[in-house]
Amino acid sequence: MGTIFFIAPQEESQLDEMAQWTLQWVLENRIPVDTFIHSCSSLEQARRAIQKKMAIGDPPALIVFDHLGSPTPEAMRFGAEIRSGIPEAWTVELVPANMPLPAPEDDSFWLRRPVKKDDWIEVLNHVCRRAASPQWSLSE
Repeated sequence: MGTIFFIAPQEESQLDEMAQWTLQWVLENRIPVDTFIHSCSSLEQARRAIQKKMAIGDPPALIVFDHLGSPTPEAMRFGAEIRSGIPEAWTVELVPANMPLPAPEDDSFWLRRPVKKDDWIEVLNHVCRRAASPQWSLSE
């Protein structure tokens, strides 16, 4: 498993807690030590960090992006750029509980906030163990 990015443009995100759950899961499941967890506090910081990893041929394995309030057009474009530019990476986007989700044929992986630990662990099991990349996933 490769690099994991947690991206939240504001501090009140649940991503710190999810990063802790992820680290605990990585350690408990003896995932290889080449796994790094990066935290980015802005879209621009995330773009730069992801571009650096891509430039050395090390695409992220998982990108978790918290939209916080209603997704902005800029944030939606960012998510689409990531999904189309790195199709081998899982991109999970967190949205408010009341937001309508896109049609099933959309290539997005959306989770409603707040995320429960058991649900997040199930996501990790799917994206890291059952389906190495979105192209090979059997999820619906």
